[in-house]
Amino acid sequence: NIIQATTDTSQLKLTTNYRFDFNDNNELVVAPNGDSTKLIYDQNDFLVEEQYGPLTRAWTYFDDGSLNTVRTKNGVAHWSDYYSTGSPFEGKLKIQHLTELFYDNTTKLLNRRKRFNVTHHYTYDPLQRITGIQFKDSLGTSLAYASEVKYEYNNSGFQTKIDIPEVNKHFRYVPDSLNRVSEVYDWNNTLLVKYTYRGDGAINTEQLGNGATVFYHYDIAGRLDSMYAKSSSGTLLYSIGATLDDKGNHIAESYYVSKGSLPVITAPFPQTTINYQYDSKTNRLTKTNNLTATSDNNGNILQDNYTGFGITGATTTYDLFDNITRCNVDGYTHNFKYDPLDIRYSVDTNTYINDFLNNGNVLVQKRTGIDVQKLYCHSPLGLVCSIDNATNQRRWYLYDFRGSTVAILNDNQTVVEYYKYESFGSVMESSHTPGTTTPFLYVGRHGVEYQSPHLYYMRARYYDPINGRFYGEDPVWNTNLFVYANNNPATNIDPFGNTFIDISKYWRPDNDGRLNFFEAYLWRKIGNGKPLYVDINTVDLRNVNLTKIEGTQSVNLFSGHEASPNLLQRPVFGQIFLTSSNGMVTAKDDTYNFEMHKPYLKKENLKRNVQTMAGRIINGKGKKFDIKFYGQINSK
Repeated sequence: NIIQATTDTSQLKLTTNYRFDFNDNNELVVAPNGDSTKLIYDQNDFLVEEQYGPLTRAWTYFDDGSLNTVRTKNGVAHWSDYYSTGSPFEGKLKIQHLTELFYDNTTKLLNRRKRFNVTHHYTYDPLQRITGIQFKDSLGTSLAYASEVKYEYNNSGFQTKIDIPEVNKHFRYVPDSLNRVSEVYDWNNTLLVKYTYRGDGAINTEQLGNGATVFYHYDIAGRLDSMYAKSSSGTLLYSIGATLDDKGNHIAESYYVSKGSLPVITAPFPQTTINYQYDSKTNRLTKTNNLTATSDNNGNILQDNYTGFGITGATTTYDLFDNITRCNVDGYTHNFKYDPLDIRYSVDTNTYINDFLNNGNVLVQKRTGIDVQKLYCHSPLGLVCSIDNATNQRRWYLYDFRGSTVAILNDNQTVVEYYKYESFGSVMESSHTPGTTTPFLYVGRHGVEYQSPHLYYMRARYYDPINGRFYGEDPVWNTNLFVYANNNPATNIDPFGNTFIDISKYWRPDNDGRLNFFEAYLWRKIGNGKPLYVDINTVDLRNVNLTKIEGTQSVNLFSGHEASPNLLQRPVFGQIFLTSSNGMVTAKDDTYNFEMHKPYLKKENLKRNVQTMAGRIINGKGKKFDIKFYGQINSK
């Protein structure tokens, strides 16, 4: 076990210390500033309490190890319930954090998820792949808002179509011979983007539907060091280059954008010093230039009174799930709504149709009571273009290394919008027609949405680029719960608000480190599974030893409800991995190590219980799964 980790940041040598109990449970973490987090476990090694400064978070469990309640530091208890023995859905989740789950009587698959008045309905094909998700927001007996997204797949599980019935439009995806996205078309069969790849799987070119082409260049070590775009006539539209050190850090970057005579608006950010003060026990912001900031017990910023540079502070309100529902920021008041997956679907007078299976990406933007305004096309590499529903006018996005929008092209391959940022995401320069600015600015390629100079929406949390901190605590964990991108926004991003990611991971289509938000975020909400990444393309894991697996997610399985003297009590280890038709595992998030600690179930029911849990884990992935056990299963 790691007992000490030192980060040499400008030779400060920041050291974090760890302590473990005799069962290898991490029971103490001491941060570089001396703050400590204490973790307490029960006799089954289940985490029951987390003490951070003067505040605590607590968990309780059923006798079989299933999660029962989670009590937040605000004192709110989220509880879970499961279908009982004898039910056709025995062992399946019935209620989780005020969300009800319903299952099909025949297939036993999840067919409905409901939180308060908001509901998701799921449909499947014969291979148990999700083919449709209906979304409904009901107020009493009336229907306030509804939408639907449909999906189609090829025989290898590749998602070939995303259909939006409400607007009678769709996006079609064509794979190459390795099942990577090659081309994307709209409902008129018009090409929106075409990709080519290098021999090592890295993206090579990106041909946009307006005729412009983006080129990607790599150094001799295979690291992306520049990108540029040319028009069909050969005119340079933009270029970005980076100087990398031996560790891959960006030590310098250069930019060029062919913005012509576009008027440039410079943000009011003169050179100045801002002083911050923090709570010594929790790292919570308490003052900015002597102006007070307050937080609730969960660490959510309630009020930040700092003003300057033409912006004002923020006052925020949260729901029971730590989502901001109302925010008065920079002189404007915004209201937000969320679905049962905590994906935002409403902002003030705008509503969204989201791609629930692909990171919650915005597919359609609507204004309440008015027709559809815009559609957005996404590929596995991120946002491709926007399409005006009334005029069919298209806008293609050009990005920097982090996926931040630096320029937008029209159908004539002309730069019509331009943006420049400081390191933590504040817009320093911009040029656009008033009222036409895109919401996808800083890290916009990956779905991050701009709300105001003080506020970006990053799924699990909101982010303040002025302070370079999140509004709430990290839902996974970190020694500092508020930092953005591990305080290295040059080479890291955090588009989901819960895990910082090395930007080099995004340029390889074989790397499913582009997280499946629908799956991974749900597991993180209950504290399980932080992905790791390795640079491999295709690997057959059927004959690999458990201890040698790399790049897997770990999932703790607690299952079974039967009482018997002949129970498994020793840990059981194994793997769940998804396979295509040829038995190959083709994505790193398609492999799971599982551990069943004191599972307390009949040994003959072990595989059935693991199969049930595997079905939950991979729900919607569109692939078959195999299970492999290690060692001899016995009752000792």
